[in-house]
Amino acid sequence: MSPAELDQMLTQIERQCQTLAGAVSQGDPDEVCVSSAALQKLAVDTSHFFAAQPSQALTSQANRARLKHIAKCLVLQREQLFRRSAVNERALQALVPATSEAGYAQLAGPYGGAVRQSGAFKLLKA
Repeated sequence: MSPAELDQMLTQIERQCQTLAGAVSQGDPDEVCVSSAALQKLAVDTSHFFAAQPSQALTSQANRARLKHIAKCLVLQREQLFRRSAVNERALQALVPATSEAGYAQLAGPYGGAVRQSGAFKLLKA
């Protein structure tokens, strides 16, 4: 692969990162799925290129800077998705309060169980 092809590949990844950022900021789940799948395919293709020609891929300082910028963009999008997930979880708990209850019994004594033991031990046989 020539340096021009690598440059084109990095440009496509940058565009797809911007598309994903727009989809996440708009909150469009279908567009997030489509753009993240396209970004994943581009990332896999780029990874295969770097594995095949590692010396050619990172000789340029500009390519290294672009890759660092892409990595930072991906980290930001991942954080945004975590934030959106937390907002959705809170909204779900507000709409359906039963999902926010604990699955364990409420504390009702020194041992936290609702049933108190009598103090007598029974012999268990298997």
